[in-house]
Amino acid sequence: MKHRAARGRSRAAIVAAWLGAFLLALSVNGEALGQAPGPSVREQSPAPGVAGAGQEQYGAVDVVRQALIHHLGVRAARIQLALGQARAVEQRASLAPSLSVSGSPYVFGQEQAPALGDDLAGYLEPVLRACAVAGSVFDKALCDSLAGLAAGSGAGGQEVAGQGYQVTLSARASLWKSRLQKALASLADSEEAQAWDEFENALGTAIVQSLEAYYGILRAEAALRVAQAALAEAEALERHTQARVREGTATEADRLQAEAQRYGALADVLRADGEVRAARMALNQSLGLPLDTHLNVVETDIPAVWPDLQAALENVAERGDVRRARRDLERAQAAADLAREQAKPGVQLVGRYRWVDAELTLSVDRHGYIGGSVMTARQFVDGMAVGGESPSWMAGLEVTWPILDGGQRDAQLAQAKLQVEAAALQLEQREAAAQADVIAAYARLEAARESLQAALRGVEAAREGLAVAEALREAGMATEVDVLRATTALAKAEQARLEASYGFTLAQAAYLQAADVLVEEWLELAGFDAGELLTGVPWPSVSGSGGEPVSPKPGSDPDPNPVSP
Repeated sequence: MKHRAARGRSRAAIVAAWLGAFLLALSVNGEALGQAPGPSVREQSPAPGVAGAGQEQYGAVDVVRQALIHHLGVRAARIQLALGQARAVEQRASLAPSLSVSGSPYVFGQEQAPALGDDLAGYLEPVLRACAVAGSVFDKALCDSLAGLAAGSGAGGQEVAGQGYQVTLSARASLWKSRLQKALASLADSEEAQAWDEFENALGTAIVQSLEAYYGILRAEAALRVAQAALAEAEALERHTQARVREGTATEADRLQAEAQRYGALADVLRADGEVRAARMALNQSLGLPLDTHLNVVETDIPAVWPDLQAALENVAERGDVRRARRDLERAQAAADLAREQAKPGVQLVGRYRWVDAELTLSVDRHGYIGGSVMTARQFVDGMAVGGESPSWMAGLEVTWPILDGGQRDAQLAQAKLQVEAAALQLEQREAAAQADVIAAYARLEAARESLQAALRGVEAAREGLAVAEALREAGMATEVDVLRATTALAKAEQARLEASYGFTLAQAAYLQAADVLVEEWLELAGFDAGELLTGVPWPSVSGSGGEPVSPKPGSDPDPNPVSP
């Protein structure tokens, strides 16, 4: 048994020696792998939260402020917002007065009729003499036409060329708000409100992602501090073990084991340092900065403020997802109104008056639109105006009614009705899911707060343990290893406290988002006016299903037991 144990210790010592040699080679060749050498990692990594000379510090609010301005998702959402507004304007165009003009200059050619014979002049001569008498009863235009006919009566057919133009002025306006026009206006309002909601959702996503990236750096730096403390402890333990080996109270296997532990701690430091660099790149990407930008991120308190559960439940109807479901229902109802109106017969009053060289047309349809056009046309031959029609007028009723359409209108009406029913059901489900979401988010927030309080107590206990270890060392009753072990315990407690703070912050953000006040709260924290967007455009007042402005969102009441991370 003793021999087998000795052989086991020998194998362990050999394995530890090989592992130590491998890690030593890794640390020596760290530069070839793109990493800093192991012994200088602690020297090259500044303590988080300590700003260098002239280096600006970035807390949570600073990071979120930068994200609200530079986050790629926010920048893309601005473009989508502009597109949504443009689509809404396009849909409202049919409700606004319109005016257009068109013109077409042209040239023409016409072959005249062949001559009617010389006898025609004899028949027309008495009439032409009567036309020449002052005060003739004959119309001047008629006399001119007869004179031209008599002049050409002896000539054969010939082609006449000339120029002309036609100008048309068209206009359209709304006389009253019909059901069709109200449906079109509802669709346009929904389009614009949807664009604003999508932009607000992008802001919320940017806030949460920037907070996650911000805590990603803090957590990685906390892990690095723990690894550095563990490395210092391992180095002290190795020195202590070497001293014991010289005194004869420890074996070579104990020394190799301590050495292997030191190299393992060194590997943890190198790995933690790499995580810090990756976390910094993730934050820079979230803020739209170059990946090699170095921000001095420090931990700052985030106000522990949120609405109570009852206020959050009352505000469920104004959550973004619930508003979207309500607008889907409004759009389905508007589409059903459009389908019903378009399925009915088309009826309009039409009137037209025609002068010699102009024509006026007016029409009024059953959807409340009045339209009209004015057209004038002239033709010239050798600089002389020709042509023209006699004045006339017309008024009537125009009815359009497709008698057979293969059942298309009935199918469209049935689809529109089913879409309204489906949208109403989806709205009901979304409201129920939103209430459950708020309650669950509040429960997670309460649990995260209790976890943070426990982690804070753990930090206090670890600090007291370190103070006791230092006092015992001064009294000669503890070693340097004991103090470093207590230091490592404090670093782990701080890491646990930071993890709890991270969970608490995300739980708070999730609850604020569930209560639909996340963007409002963080715009205020970041110093942005809640009534102004980052682009300087006024924040819209979203209308409810009844078309009336919704009352302001309930304000956030301070929690009775706030917790400062």
